[in-house]
Amino acid sequence: MSFMRDKLLTAPESQIDPAVLETIKKWDSPETAANVLEALDCAIYCGGASDFVLTVLHVLLERALDREQTTYDAVVKNATWRLK
Repeated sequence: MSFMRDKLLTAPESQIDPAVLETIKKWDSPETAANVLEALDCAIYCGGASDFVLTVLHVLLERALDREQTTYDAVVKNATWRLK
C-alpha cells in the first residue's frame, strides 16, 4: 500500500466521503492511473472531498500517468465507470 493511499484511507469524513474511500480501497498496488481517475471522478461527481484531497488525487493521477507512460485521454477512453 502506498503512503498516500494509506493517508487517504485514514482521512476523516470531513475531508473525504466514504464513497470515495470505497473506491480507493480497490486500488491496485501501485495504483494505476485508471484507479486514481475513478476515485477523482467519484470525489467530484458522486461523493465529496476537500480541495486538499482533490489536489492529492490529481497529483497521484499525474504520477501514475508518468509511471505508465500514458496520457489522460488514453485513460479516459477506458474509463468504463463513466458509462454507467
